[in-house]
Amino acid sequence: MHLYVRLTREGLRQCRSQPWLEPERVMCYEDHAYIDTVIDKSEVEFISNYFLQLGTAAKVIEPREIVDRIYTLSQELVRHHSDS
Repeated sequence: MHLYVRLTREGLRQCRSQPWLEPERVMCYEDHAYIDTVIDKSEVEFISNYFLQLGTAAKVIEPREIVDRIYTLSQELVRHHSDS
C-alpha cells in the first residue's frame, strides 16, 4: 500500500526517531515534510495508532484504510473519554 503523510515540523521531529520510517522516504521542505513510502497491509493498525498519537502534527493523505481507521480510533477515544 502507498503511504503518503503530511507532517508539520513537530511531526517530522517525532518521526525522525522511528526506525521503521526510512529517512530517504521523507521529503523535507521549509515548514513541513511528507512521508512517501510503501507499507504492507499488515501494518495498517500499527501505523494508524502511531499517526493518531501525533494528532495535528501529521495528516495521512493515503491510503484510505489508514485515514478511516484513524477516524474510527479517534471516535472511540472521544466516546471513552465522555464515558469517564
